[in-house]
Amino acid sequence: MDTPDGLQRATSADRLDALLWFVVPVLLLFTIPIGFVSNDGLGHSLDFAAGTWHLNPNHLLFEPLGAWWQNLWTRHGSGREPVDILKLLSVLTGGLAAGLFRFGVAPRLAVSRWAANHATAWLAFSSAFLRLWVSDEIHMIQMPFVVAMAWTAILYLDRPSFGRALTVGLAAGLAALAFISNLVLGAAVAAALAVWHVSRREPRLAVRSAAGVGFGAVLIAGPILLMAWLRSQGAPGFLAWITLYNGGQQQPRIHEAYGLIGSWKGLAESVLRAFYGTASALVDLIPTAASVRDRQAPSLAVIFGVVAFLAASAALLYGLRAALREPSQPANRGVLLITSAWLVAILGFGFFWNNSDDQFYFQMAPAFGALAARIPARRDRAGIFVALSLAGLLWNLVDVGVHRVLYPRPERMVLLEK
Repeated sequence: MDTPDGLQRATSADRLDALLWFVVPVLLLFTIPIGFVSNDGLGHSLDFAAGTWHLNPNHLLFEPLGAWWQNLWTRHGSGREPVDILKLLSVLTGGLAAGLFRFGVAPRLAVSRWAANHATAWLAFSSAFLRLWVSDEIHMIQMPFVVAMAWTAILYLDRPSFGRALTVGLAAGLAALAFISNLVLGAAVAAALAVWHVSRREPRLAVRSAAGVGFGAVLIAGPILLMAWLRSQGAPGFLAWITLYNGGQQQPRIHEAYGLIGSWKGLAESVLRAFYGTASALVDLIPTAASVRDRQAPSLAVIFGVVAFLAASAALLYGLRAALREPSQPANRGVLLITSAWLVAILGFGFFWNNSDDQFYFQMAPAFGALAARIPARRDRAGIFVALSLAGLLWNLVDVGVHRVLYPRPERMVLLEK
């Protein structure tokens, strides 16, 4: 896998590394106690235990899968708290996403085995992904499908066909069932593939690829969403049911918390939230934003966080520059497709949804991994940027370890009870 000139197939070493990326984190995180508990995670665990949950089109697989997983463990005598059982589902699906990325995506973008593992580290240890990997909110269940979308898109670039476009669409449809905004991501991937064909003066193939992706997404997601809508009593029209928060099952004030505000100030705030959410998906900037908001002198942790963000950003921009130098090279072509489609979709959705929560931005992880794959691809000054990249990764591990894994559970429960 040491030649950077084309898309590489996975070797036995890649299969071993992919297995390790799945098994080692899952065993570790299944074993150690994770102190942090979220408001939403605790609420979901109570609903699952009581059987009071309902289907939500914004994340249709979320409630039934979470309820089944939690009840499976409790029926078999697990001594864990229900909220901790939900964390195990996040751990399992996050490990699966990391393993799939290492097996299917990284070998086709990286110049060496080390570079492929470095790329996978940026998927797994980007800040928002890592925070939700140890979370009880189980948004992580979408990420294996999101990674599969990136994998199948790269395979399509290698050998375009309607069948491969259909496979991209199937992955997008499954991802949308886990989190509906992934339909936007699927549309962005379809558009990127079509633009690639147009740039090669292949308009018929552009139409065929877009049709294949769209048909695949509708084929897998359409019937399931339709059946869920028909089962939802008192639901509004189908499109309104999909686009309204929680299928329209919340108070109007909750609906008003999301979406664009029709003023110049509202538009500016949406742009700021979208970029802030994307930046915090790379390295956590929440403490920095809180310090600025409260007009407090920055603490040492805030300063380290900003330095880590600048280091990680510089490293990934270096990877982007490496990909742009030879955009026609197959590996670089894959990096640019993933980066452009993911940025357009996630920034665009964040702008219109007008929220900076991790759940709307941690899907950027495959793009971070793709850019990191190209950092060692150039010889000039690559070592400096590899060091900057590793500094960012180390900070994310320390930050999440201290503030999520080692969080004092009794203190958190007192806050939640209040």
